[in-house]
Amino acid sequence: MNKVLRLEITDKCNYRCDMCWSKKWKHKDLEYFVLEKMIAEYAKIEPNGCIVLTSREPLLSKNFIPILELATKLNLDIKVLSNCSLLSPSICEAIINNNVSFISTSIHGTREEHDEIVHVKGAYDATIKGLELLNSYRKKYNKNLEIRVTTLFRKSLLNNINSILDLTTKLDLTLRIQHMMWHPVEIQKLNRELINEKYGYVDDIIDGFPNKTDLNGKEALKLLKTIRDLNKEYHNIQVYPELYDDELISWYDDTTRVNKNNYCDHSSNSIRIRANGDVTFCQYIDKTFGNINNQTLDEIIYNNKEYNDICKSFENGEMLPICYRCCHCRSKIKKFKNNEKI
Repeated sequence: MNKVLRLEITDKCNYRCDMCWSKKWKHKDLEYFVLEKMIAEYAKIEPNGCIVLTSREPLLSKNFIPILELATKLNLDIKVLSNCSLLSPSICEAIINNNVSFISTSIHGTREEHDEIVHVKGAYDATIKGLELLNSYRKKYNKNLEIRVTTLFRKSLLNNINSILDLTTKLDLTLRIQHMMWHPVEIQKLNRELINEKYGYVDDIIDGFPNKTDLNGKEALKLLKTIRDLNKEYHNIQVYPELYDDELISWYDDTTRVNKNNYCDHSSNSIRIRANGDVTFCQYIDKTFGNINNQTLDEIIYNNKEYNDICKSFENGEMLPICYRCCHCRSKIKKFKNNEKI
């Protein structure tokens, strides 16, 4: 399986979302000559691979369109994670004319709720306008482009899920409902201590996550039942990650969250490049293995024993506290047992 190249091409963002862990980062944007060299190396190692332009708002990078053109020239698949508020005709043209197969954005409930969560008035309308514009280009050029809306699994969703479904149906979008990644204060403290002990550095990324949720396990089960019933009609709703009922209750009720029946292969299948060039194995753990400004991917990743040993340990279930409520973490049970699809 090819490793996916996940590029945080900028740490600039026009929003300040409540659930964002990277609001305080001040990394520099990756320069194009660094990106060009790195992507070319990646394409040789992983022919027909995939790059993901992500975190925080990739459309704010001056290199966004040049990267699309370069990756397309190298026959790479491209996926984009964006709030879509900055989409313009020229950006939509670039997306349509290059190898972009997928774009994901977020809508957090009603207009008022969304704007409050991202702390920008008019953000909801800007995102809807961007989605409508992109959809019009997709239809005009008959582009095979998946556009997905993600919203959070939270109490207010019971009251506004129908309005979100109306939007996704109207614009032919897919919908992902993602569980809230929250970590109580005691888990945040334990995570910092273990990372310092295990890897020898101070990591406070977990402090950027919410330390509580507005749902309990019983309410979460009620919401999940509502979603399952709706999906009998809409057929385009994904809940992520898929959890058994007892796992769902634990996710929202257990303040310790130390389920040992989990493993993670996300890092083994990914390369993550921060906006300052640092290479990490996980977006939520800031352990670095080198810097792309002065090293190659081959040196940092493919021939780095420490990197591969750590990835293997996570595949074997050696989790950190931040992992137990992470959407990338997988259940060992589901690896061997069929699960009812939502």
